[in-house]
Amino acid sequence: MKQLKKRIFSAVLALAVIIAQLVIAPSVSHARALVHVNYMANVQSLGWMDWVSDGEMAGTSARALRLEGIRVSTSLDPEDLGVQYTTHVQNYGWMAWSCDGEQNGAIGESKRLEAIKIQLTGSLKNDYDIFYRLHVQNLGWLGWTKNGAPAGSAGYAYRVEGIQIVILPAGQTPTLTYQGVTGTNQSAYVYKTGSSTVSVPGADSPVISYRTHVQNDGWQTWRTNGAMSGTSGRALRLEGINIDISNTNYDGDIVYRTHVQNIGWQDWKKNGDMSGTSGKAYRLEGIQIYLTGSLGEHYDVYYRVHAQNYGWLNWAKNGAPAGTAGYALRLEGIQIVLVAKNASAPTDVAGIHSTVASAFVRSSGSSMPDNPSESSATSMDAADYSYTVIPLLEPFNEYFYILTENPDPDSFYFVDPSSVYTDGEASITPMQTIFSDVTYENEATYRVPGGYIASGICTDGGVLELYTRTLISSTPVLNITTGETTYRKNYSTATASKTIKIAELVDEVDYLIDTYSGDKTDFFERLTAIQSGLQSICLYSGTYVLGDLVKSTTSPYWGLSTSPHKDQDLYLQDPYSRKGSKPMLVSYLYPFRYDSLGFPSTMGTVAKRLDSTVTTAWNSNYHYLMDITYNGTTKSYGGAGSGGGQGILPSQIKYIYTFDKSSDDAYLKTTLTELAAMNCEYGTLTIPDDREDFITWGDIRKQVGEGSYAQVVGLTSIYGGSTNVYTYLYDNGSSDNSSSLQCYGALGYFSNAWYDGRYFNSWEYFYPGATLAQTVEDVQPVLIFKDRTIKYPDDDKDYRYNYAKISNLDNYDTATGVWSGYTIYRYNAEQNAWIADIYSRSKYYDSTQRKYLAIEDEAFIDACTITMDEATNVELIDRNTNVAPSEYLRYTMDVAPGTKGTN
Repeated sequence: MKQLKKRIFSAVLALAVIIAQLVIAPSVSHARALVHVNYMANVQSLGWMDWVSDGEMAGTSARALRLEGIRVSTSLDPEDLGVQYTTHVQNYGWMAWSCDGEQNGAIGESKRLEAIKIQLTGSLKNDYDIFYRLHVQNLGWLGWTKNGAPAGSAGYAYRVEGIQIVILPAGQTPTLTYQGVTGTNQSAYVYKTGSSTVSVPGADSPVISYRTHVQNDGWQTWRTNGAMSGTSGRALRLEGINIDISNTNYDGDIVYRTHVQNIGWQDWKKNGDMSGTSGKAYRLEGIQIYLTGSLGEHYDVYYRVHAQNYGWLNWAKNGAPAGTAGYALRLEGIQIVLVAKNASAPTDVAGIHSTVASAFVRSSGSSMPDNPSESSATSMDAADYSYTVIPLLEPFNEYFYILTENPDPDSFYFVDPSSVYTDGEASITPMQTIFSDVTYENEATYRVPGGYIASGICTDGGVLELYTRTLISSTPVLNITTGETTYRKNYSTATASKTIKIAELVDEVDYLIDTYSGDKTDFFERLTAIQSGLQSICLYSGTYVLGDLVKSTTSPYWGLSTSPHKDQDLYLQDPYSRKGSKPMLVSYLYPFRYDSLGFPSTMGTVAKRLDSTVTTAWNSNYHYLMDITYNGTTKSYGGAGSGGGQGILPSQIKYIYTFDKSSDDAYLKTTLTELAAMNCEYGTLTIPDDREDFITWGDIRKQVGEGSYAQVVGLTSIYGGSTNVYTYLYDNGSSDNSSSLQCYGALGYFSNAWYDGRYFNSWEYFYPGATLAQTVEDVQPVLIFKDRTIKYPDDDKDYRYNYAKISNLDNYDTATGVWSGYTIYRYNAEQNAWIADIYSRSKYYDSTQRKYLAIEDEAFIDACTITMDEATNVELIDRNTNVAPSEYLRYTMDVAPGTKGTN
């Protein structure tokens, strides 16, 4: 049990330390980082299911539904540890490789996956192994394989129904039973003689991926290699598109632009950037696409569109226009394919036949757009423009307003060559973020009136050097929370031999030290003063604009969970999430937005800045405290902000950054006090709640009654990792009928307690395998019994419980001595025994002496005492330590809360 306690606490501590290090240093060593693998499956009839991770099953069980696609990513930067994968698809064979969250398979084509290969990439790939196994029709769960070896079947036409994936340090292997699943077949790959095992032509070909934004539907999932994106027969317009190429060793870009209603031909985009518009309800009417560099020397890009009133037009190629002009007709669908240079043009791809001979149809008064050359998309010369860099919140070094006429934010950034905050590169770079409370001149280039919003990394101001940069490629980055894929741009850079000067700046830690430590010289006095100052300005969370409400398809019910923090209890779990929530600049600019982990992390950084010899460690009992040791003395510091930030509706935005210096321009509010006031005002707004099917603490109390085992979601990290665990709940008489998230005493539960032969740890859930002796040594648990018999002496004394006459107690039967409900015995180290709370709360009143006296009756004291021998040999406290409850109520979010379960 000692090792169990250390493992659980170490896991929480490790996560907290990582967060602390993010504040202390510019980067975190990957050798110390936790590595997770995240994956989602596209399932027949169900579509894309929710993300799972680290060996959890993706897919379905006992429903005979095929997997049709998969996406996989790791928790590290792909350059350090990425992942690539290919699937064997019915009728097609092995598909081209996908990587780092891209989809692989044949989505929307009703074709089964039959096998898969997965392998790691990046500089750390030799430090880890990636294991995977499949559940295959008629074969069940196959054995584990790893690092690019095939898994599944070939030659049998069997569908894949489920998958598990896990990343482990090199040399470790997963067990036969993993995340509740047990393999039934030793072989990982089963194939008939003559069936393909590994190599299939085309698996190393480039993959062209694209997705469209469709009227009413929003962004569709990514399509690849000629699959149709858009809709058919629904008369819905395309409004935007992303296009990208992966799995290629050739340099060069895919470049494209769209003709948009009321706008005309837009500027050129490339490598995953969006072309079109967002939120304006403008239709796409035409498109041009071409390739550059050696990519264009080896491939031709073909594309065709479905146009309103015309149907499918013919294929266009290498920059020629596709669509219509002069007719105000919407595009409704698109296909894009790569073909080897000068090879035959595609014909009927994905079963679609062109009904119009032309690729581009225009009215007599409409002009034909130029067919572009590579020079059409080159960047402006950044060194020819002038620049002024203004801190948005002086003296802080995080966000800036760059005044410049340069129309291309990708073409420049600034380097601080001698910052005190880093030995590496300090920089200021235009941001590629759309804020909901900012007025933009051009959202496509993130340009605000006069210039750009920029973010700073480790600069201390002073002299900055201008650098030019050229976009060379884009890397897909998957957000596992939202499922959205964005693109990290990769540049080549060069100095422009041009400098500018800005104000001297500080980071948040130096600001706290300079502002609040005063003239104090004692280390802990300075630290206490700084904490008091931080507490006075710290806000708990920021403000953002709510995205669309989405209810989980795999966890569609309200449920209960434990907390990953030792000092917290149970939480209500919400089946709803918000997709596409949007940031607000007013929140980003306020530097002191710390929760109960960020606050102590910052105090740890302050302490190390004051004296590098200090040591810091997270408090073992309270997650919001950091233990700071200096010259042999240890004190705890921490807390959290206030102010109640929250998501708001777009219509509730009050302060707009227009950058025109008008009287209501939020850009003019440049002090901490003003920013705090705006954020706090947003935090007080009433937001309509459009969620449904709430469960309250009163509902749960009714379901558990006098006591019941319950299966709940056990949170394993502050980032949301989870597994199902057992706990014990009972109606504690609370009147709280709210649906507030945390329990706060609204429900009875056990913590660090033995009950019914099982140990419930400090995280409130049953931990199999615990022993009484080990828990006594480690954590001194309480012992709990239901309906315990402890009888008062049968004499004429006036016995009281909490100073109330025992004859007036509702939960005590004077005839039998039975206490209804739960009796707690607490460990007494001096006696090496457990003493019931009833003993300390029971007295008798001596009318002669006119005072309350302790009960000395040996039978009563014995009933209130459990010795170690009694607990071990008679009471058998740990008799069920490896026995799961036979009956329980389920609060696991996959069934209605309170559903009965059995083992």
